[in-house]
Amino acid sequence: MKNLRTYEAYRREKYKNKRLIVVDIQPTYRIHMNMDMTIFTRWLNRHDYFDTLYLYNGPDMGMEDEYEIKEWLLDYDLDSDIARDMLFFEKGYAFFRDLMDDGVDDDNIVKIGKYLIDSRIQDIRELSEEQQEELSKLTGLDTHYLDGSYMFYIPELKDELVSFLRGSDKKPLCIGGGEYECYKEVILLLQMLDYEWDEESQFIY
Repeated sequence: MKNLRTYEAYRREKYKNKRLIVVDIQPTYRIHMNMDMTIFTRWLNRHDYFDTLYLYNGPDMGMEDEYEIKEWLLDYDLDSDIARDMLFFEKGYAFFRDLMDDGVDDDNIVKIGKYLIDSRIQDIRELSEEQQEELSKLTGLDTHYLDGSYMFYIPELKDELVSFLRGSDKKPLCIGGGEYECYKEVILLLQMLDYEWDEESQFIY
């Protein structure tokens, strides 16, 4: 028993983070996940000290709601107390994807997002011509990327992240997918808000 306690202490010590952000680990995307769901839920059970923000694409996109995702996780033996305490948030979809998919580099996407946030502008279509020119000089991008031809907006998820990460421990552990799609959008948004983060690669798909 002593060795078991020592091993569990090591497992808990591995993660300094107190907050966990999960992105799109849900039934719709199960076919794309290169992970064993039972290993995932047992990992969650072992690290029950995490405060967890569970982000998902939901009924607004024709996918599962919060309760269906919880039932799915419980079917894989997630502890019911952990499921109860998770904070779920339907995050929306493709707020930065137009520029991502067109090959705009991450640094410039973050610069655009920071500019919008600092200017209290939600949607790139709200930029004036003067602001487009200013942002073009800042990023080196042609104003074609900034004039509303490409969809780009700051989602409601921004306020949820700020609220969730409020306090002394502002460096979350992040997992989920898709690595270069929805997950990456969340990471880019964290960068726009000047948060650092850690990752657990075994649960990123």
